[in-house]
Amino acid sequence: RVIKKDGSVLEPEFVEGKATLTMPHLEAGDYIETERSESQPGDGQRGERYIGPRWFFREENIAYARSEFLVISPKSKPLDVETRNDVPKPEVHEDGAIIARHWRVDNSPAAPVEPFGAPVVEFLPSVQVGWGISSERTLEAMSDASADLTPVDPRVRRIAEHIVASVPREHLGERAKLLYHWLVSNVQEGEDSDGRRVIIGKNGNLWRGFITLCRAVGIPVDYSVAQSKLTLAPSGSFSAAALYSLPLLRVGTEKGEVWLSLGSKYAPFGYVPAEARGMPAQVLAEDAPHAVRVPADGLADRVTYSGDIQLESDGAAEVELEQTLQGKYATALRGALAEMAAPQIRDLVETRLLGHALRGAKLEKFELVNVPDSDQPLIIRTSSHVPAFAQVAGGVLLIAPPFAPRVGQLAALPTRQTPLLIVDASEQRIVLKLRPPTGSSLGIALAPQTLSNGEYRVQIQDREEGGAIILDRQIVLPSGRIQVSAYGDFLRFARRADDALAASVRVRLGR
Repeated sequence: RVIKKDGSVLEPEFVEGKATLTMPHLEAGDYIETERSESQPGDGQRGERYIGPRWFFREENIAYARSEFLVISPKSKPLDVETRNDVPKPEVHEDGAIIARHWRVDNSPAAPVEPFGAPVVEFLPSVQVGWGISSERTLEAMSDASADLTPVDPRVRRIAEHIVASVPREHLGERAKLLYHWLVSNVQEGEDSDGRRVIIGKNGNLWRGFITLCRAVGIPVDYSVAQSKLTLAPSGSFSAAALYSLPLLRVGTEKGEVWLSLGSKYAPFGYVPAEARGMPAQVLAEDAPHAVRVPADGLADRVTYSGDIQLESDGAAEVELEQTLQGKYATALRGALAEMAAPQIRDLVETRLLGHALRGAKLEKFELVNVPDSDQPLIIRTSSHVPAFAQVAGGVLLIAPPFAPRVGQLAALPTRQTPLLIVDASEQRIVLKLRPPTGSSLGIALAPQTLSNGEYRVQIQDREEGGAIILDRQIVLPSGRIQVSAYGDFLRFARRADDALAASVRVRLGR
């Protein structure tokens, strides 16, 4: 309803064909008052539970003169209250069988918006109320939902047995891999969660479909949920209940457990997102969930550049390059290649894979290796001519090392008010052999160095070898969270890393 400045009340208007209500005759200074009723039935097993809305006392881009939150609840229901980020204590009033809690924040400034920042909801002052919420009860409910007590469908067993017919029964890992690739290649992601219909109809929940296929041929598989490295530490029962957010599958094989996720049809078997590696997880077994830890190793998200570069005295170069993509990088490129015609693929290789680091590169020939086999690294081999690989200045070739990432783009601000969130883990290895022109010599001695800040590392092992210059670099930037108090150290690391990676290599030309 609309409450006018003079105190009069106007009810909302229903307009035919309009999905929402119309608030009539709004003027500056009027109030809009809305009410919403919700019903949350219990599951009949774990008692009543209620999750109230989370109220934020601050917002992006808008300053509040006053923000209030009033909760009225029965005394008979002890209320769980979770607050974040310096919320003042509420005023509490009891009246018979009810209790009222009133929070108020005055003069709340607009929240800052910063690049690579954590989700804004994490650092805004907020409060959430409810009852009957706990991580244990949430995991039990997830375990019940994941349980599948239906017998194996003979039709599904025939399909699964046909898929793995070429592999002996004792080779569980290879059989599971065949089932995985058949599933992601033939089943369209959909809403149906019945594993039998997913396989027969080739449409539905891929996770349930893979579990159904594995069980049809006796391969042990468990549904699991893991914590994310990017998730904020819990501050109460509500955030603790949402702590396990990343679904994973654990497959038992003759060589041990294999963990995997199901996302892209071009992802390799056994791929686990970087933010879940090494993190605590819960296996949702039929009897009760139990705690485990996701292996920290696994298929890395890595790009490797290796090449042979013949320099000319005018700064031009003939470049033989091999790029090897693994993990999410190979997955993304395979997905892009599947949508492209042959002429577009050549343009992609020349402009995106070469052109971003070797300006003006003219692609002479290229080869793509292992494109259909998602379990193998994707390799791109190219031969190209780069007319201005190096700059000529006073008898010296100035070579800017190619392919190095800019670590400093993550630390674009001098200071931060919010945590820095590095969502995408990346690892690069660069090994390039530079062959200088005949009669030339190295202008400045190469200086190996290692820079680090916690898990973030840049290692430079450039050297001379048999008359050639070997550029040997490794850059490791895992996903994670840089707190405000640690941002200064990361900023200094990023700047030093960029300076070291971008430092020119000097080659003195012979006379």
